[in-house]
Amino acid sequence: MGRTYRTGGGPGATGGAEWLGARPAAMLGSPQLVLLESWSVDEDDIDDLPRDFGPTGPGPADLGPGADEAPLPLATEPDAGGRETLAGDAPSQPRSVSPYRRTAFAVARAVVVLAVGAVGYQAVVPSTHVVRARLARLVVTRPGVAAFDVKASRASVEQASQSGLAALVTAGKRSPGRTGIYSIEWTPSPLQAAGIVVFVLPDDAQASAVLSQFRRDQQGPQAYASDSLDRRSTFTVAGVPTSTGSVYVPSPKAPRTSPGLAVTTFREGRVVGLAEVLLTTPTQADDTAVASAEYSHLRQVEPGFTLQVVSRPLVPTVAWAAGAVVVALVAALGPVGWRRRRDRRERERQAELERLAGAPAHHIVKRRR
Repeated sequence: MGRTYRTGGGPGATGGAEWLGARPAAMLGSPQLVLLESWSVDEDDIDDLPRDFGPTGPGPADLGPGADEAPLPLATEPDAGGRETLAGDAPSQPRSVSPYRRTAFAVARAVVVLAVGAVGYQAVVPSTHVVRARLARLVVTRPGVAAFDVKASRASVEQASQSGLAALVTAGKRSPGRTGIYSIEWTPSPLQAAGIVVFVLPDDAQASAVLSQFRRDQQGPQAYASDSLDRRSTFTVAGVPTSTGSVYVPSPKAPRTSPGLAVTTFREGRVVGLAEVLLTTPTQADDTAVASAEYSHLRQVEPGFTLQVVSRPLVPTVAWAAGAVVVALVAALGPVGWRRRRDRRERERQAELERLAGAPAHHIVKRRR
């Protein structure tokens, strides 16, 4: 019955029992290259084998029949670094890697993850809603006229649908989050009042349309005929390029104590402004002062004004940021840890090969076939 035996070194061939020998190709070079030599003998000749084969193993004469058919050991030759390689092989070249290359790749991976996380955060976490109370920022707190320098008697958000202006109503239906009306009024006495009304539109073109319609409907000669007021004169306000003013006085039918009215309209960007002064003896100067104060204020606050507010809840924001940082660290350091683990295993494997290569070559282990 044939059996397989392993020993260190020697040629071999096919027979009833097989002998396998393993020897390192270079004891001082790379331990990864191992030459395998095999030869065979009959089981009856096992007892005739010498007990100590030595470093080179038995020769053909010691192995009996079939030894002349064994392949010769592979030849080796030292390379430029003193390590043995197979004869005819190109010498191995050391691979040089920049010490900053892996760091750069790690940083790049982390940056990509953080960028994707930022885009995802903006798409998922923030919420946008309309705050109409922001319209109060568009009006002055004092009208700029000493007679009306009192606390505002009324200030409120108005509905665009109740304005009576077709262009404003249409804009309110199409873009409710970008359209609004706010009014404020100062009333020192029942016959004295000053007020400002602002109309916010989605864009400059719609604001111009509302301004034109307002001047046609609210500043015409008979605009306040139902209130017994006739238009006496028109004017423009210096320093307010888009302004148009009108002065209305009580008609002959009105009571003697009826107050007069001065109205000025203007536009700054996508905001239309209206300044009104109600006095028993209205003057163009009073209305001009109110309009100038409001126009100067709009020039400061209108650019970038919006009714929409973006809210970012604290807890989801912190959780998202923490998750993005963790994923970025894993993306940056994960491959580094995996590479170190692989290198450690490779060193352990090489150490095991070196340990096995240093074992005595004359040990014989039987294994049933």
